[in-house]
Amino acid sequence: MQMRSAVTVFLAITAMVVFAGSAGAMPHLARNLSMECGECHLTVPKLSLTGLEFKADGFAFDDITPVKGKIDFSAQIQARYKNETHHDDDFDFTMVKILGADSLNDRGGYYQVEWLPYWNRGGGSKHVSAGGTNGVFKDFYISKAASMKRRFRYNLGQFRAGSQVDMSQRLSISTPLAFRERVGKFSYAGRSPSIGFSYYDGKPGESSINGWTHNVVVPFEGRIAFSDQFELRTRPKGVFLESFRRKGYKSYGCYSFIGEGQTLIGGVAEHNCGPKSFQTLNLGWSTDDDALRLSFSEDYLISQKLSVGARYDHYGGVKDYDAGIAYMSLNLPKVADWMARLQAEYRYTSDDRLFTVQSVVDF
Repeated sequence: MQMRSAVTVFLAITAMVVFAGSAGAMPHLARNLSMECGECHLTVPKLSLTGLEFKADGFAFDDITPVKGKIDFSAQIQARYKNETHHDDDFDFTMVKILGADSLNDRGGYYQVEWLPYWNRGGGSKHVSAGGTNGVFKDFYISKAASMKRRFRYNLGQFRAGSQVDMSQRLSISTPLAFRERVGKFSYAGRSPSIGFSYYDGKPGESSINGWTHNVVVPFEGRIAFSDQFELRTRPKGVFLESFRRKGYKSYGCYSFIGEGQTLIGGVAEHNCGPKSFQTLNLGWSTDDDALRLSFSEDYLISQKLSVGARYDHYGGVKDYDAGIAYMSLNLPKVADWMARLQAEYRYTSDDRLFTVQSVVDF
């Protein structure tokens, strides 16, 4: 990589972000509730305890009434620059998202939508498949509580099977290997058309995020999209089982996916050392390739605007793989309803180096 070209692209992205605004996942929720994003986020997109409770309660507060007539969706634009060993530099607008989420009733029902009218998955990385998949839904589901106490819930649509760790809140650009690596056609963080059931066993009077949660998800083959990418089959991929206990930011649990001749088992732990340091561990094993997969990350929040982190990824089996990843995320000052974030990530392996800069604009 030529230093001059790298600096030029970095400054170009930075300028674009500065003049666009700061960052957020779904700013329409803050607008509708007349709140600041910082009231639910430690740093965007990582949620605070208030934000976790808000989401667990179906995107609603008992004592706050949404503003009527507000637009109930957000938009997001992403641009990304990549420089990787043995590949040409790549700079492209990678994604346009339309995001929506809101409560449906006073019993904890809600919907969540993440639609990509434009999605360019190409680029220099040999770990990313090339090609555009416009019109695809990433998230498209309804979640509804089946009892007044909101202990039993069912989900219907297209969503991630694993729920103990929400990958949409990660501070890194890339998804940790142990969460994204597939067993057949399934991965912990992958989205699929699915039917899910969950049971929450919390103590009365405690926070709605504390306690045990048990999930059963049946993912199906295909994808939901407003394009020729639409495909939906009645054949299930298998069954995903998950149980975890949460206390504030800390959680521990286990999961298993059982498919046709394929099994994935693993455990996940989240920990925090004070209000600024957060650790996540995912350790799994699959019969598909007799491989151990491990991801351990450490996030440190320097301030509400700036965070840094590091991660170690390991994949055993036939294709032994180890990677060290360092990353940072900078939220810029909010301008009106426009927000933006600048991210940088460097991945090191024995035969590969990848440097990525990404800008994210939400409005």
